Amino acid sequence: MHSKKRQKMLVFFASLLASLNAYANDGFYQGAGNTLIPTNNAKAHVIREDLDITPIDKCFPVLLPADLFDKKGAIEDQSRSLELGKERPCSLQKNINEVLETKWHARASYEIISIEDQTNVQFGFPVPYWSYTTRDTDGRVDLDVPAVANFETFQDKEQIKNLEIKNVLAPSFFEPEKIQTLPAYVWHTDLAANRKIHLLTEYDFGSDYTADFFEGSHYPKGKLLWFNTRSAVEIKYGFVNVGPGESILYFLHPLKLWGDPAPEEVRARVATPPGMPIFYMIPNTSGVYCVDKKALYFRWKNAVPDEDMKITYPVSNMLGTKNKFHYSEISTDAQFSAWEDLLSSKASPGTKARFSCDLIDELRKNMPKKSFFNGWVSNGLIQCVKSCDE
Repeated sequence: MHSKKRQKMLVFFASLLASLNAYANDGFYQGAGNTLIPTNNAKAHVIREDLDITPIDKCFPVLLPADLFDKKGAIEDQSRSLELGKERPCSLQKNINEVLETKWHARASYEIISIEDQTNVQFGFPVPYWSYTTRDTDGRVDLDVPAVANFETFQDKEQIKNLEIKNVLAPSFFEPEKIQTLPAYVWHTDLAANRKIHLLTEYDFGSDYTADFFEGSHYPKGKLLWFNTRSAVEIKYGFVNVGPGESILYFLHPLKLWGDPAPEEVRARVATPPGMPIFYMIPNTSGVYCVDKKALYFRWKNAVPDEDMKITYPVSNMLGTKNKFHYSEISTDAQFSAWEDLLSSKASPGTKARFSCDLIDELRKNMPKKSFFNGWVSNGLIQCVKSCDE
């Protein structure tokens, strides 16, 4: 049996190719989002990017073609990649390991410009893969399956037709001097000098997983996790864990592979799953500039994000009641202080994260009337905005 790596990193392409960084995963992995790039193309740059990530729950069965097994029941070609079938309700799946369960939908919009005419420029979308485990007569076999579904791309509102996953040559991530074959959606286009074009990609992807939430990584050192109901003793000696959790991964650093200057603005909005309070969404990367009741907002101006986006949140049914959350609300000054400290540490450079007024009103309902928080709001020490889109 030839076991495959859990995750393969792929690339976007133009005149040159390069590899992307990979996340280390401490659990089962079913996908991540990626930024559109023409690799190392100094003749074109991104003016702005707008990213919207929204929760979904869609399942796509893994297809096992009839010719996968030989007459003796063995899989001869263990390097073969499998395909996904049509979407089916996740609730009908008896074995969730037989499907790609997508948790998030990405809609990424780019405005780009080329400084000179370019013809037949090759673009592509990196297709991350996850390992699907099956068995043949020799035992366990791990096969690659795409970790994205429903991929579509548009240029100036016109959909790119007949997209297929193709193998291309690209540098290895761990050994850049070596060239390897990687799969990607690819297409070609012409770029006119000094003419702005609009590119849009949309697709569904899965989540990464974590066993627990850790001090210094997920929340500030020396403070309690604000929605954690464990006592200090339980936390210190690990009697009870908060986890497990899930993470949204989205690769932003490939923007560095576009030509200069850096984008005038990169914006991202990440919405919460249904029924989840916004303060359960823990940003592990900088760039936060606003929070409302339903989403985290990120923004970078005249700069490429210095790290990739990762947001971690607790799994809803960890205590046995499906689709309900069993953690505490923010109802004390200490809880709010810990949450605000995290947001401040992850704020956009030179700024402080803002709160929407409807979120502040919601928090005030759970706070004691004589809390410091209510005093801060009344005295204007905590200000709010009507909309995070301002």
